[in-house]
Amino acid sequence: MQDAKAKLEWLEYDVLSEYAHVCHGVFSKHGGVSQGNYLGLNLGDQVYDNPQHVKANRELVRNALGIGHLVFANQNHGTIVHRVTLKNFQKIPQCDALFTTEK
Repeated sequence: MQDAKAKLEWLEYDVLSEYAHVCHGVFSKHGGVSQGNYLGLNLGDQVYDNPQHVKANRELVRNALGIGHLVFANQNHGTIVHRVTLKNFQKIPQCDALFTTEK
């Protein structure tokens, strides 16, 4: 594995900057620990990357954003958007986008 202090790159939307309670980011592939075909910051656990690399990459993102927990979509390249709540965040159905109204 590479150094856990690998440099991450991400974008934030200016339109969301006025909402201090909204944490968001669109991450590039740079800075993660995955190797080979998944080189860099692979966050997908439904491909054939090493699961420990995916876990480490997700932890890098969580730390970069300074948050306690991340929730990932089980992407299927469709049009389904799922609302995440405290009651359902541990079991996310297949979808391509997530949102929440909870802190």
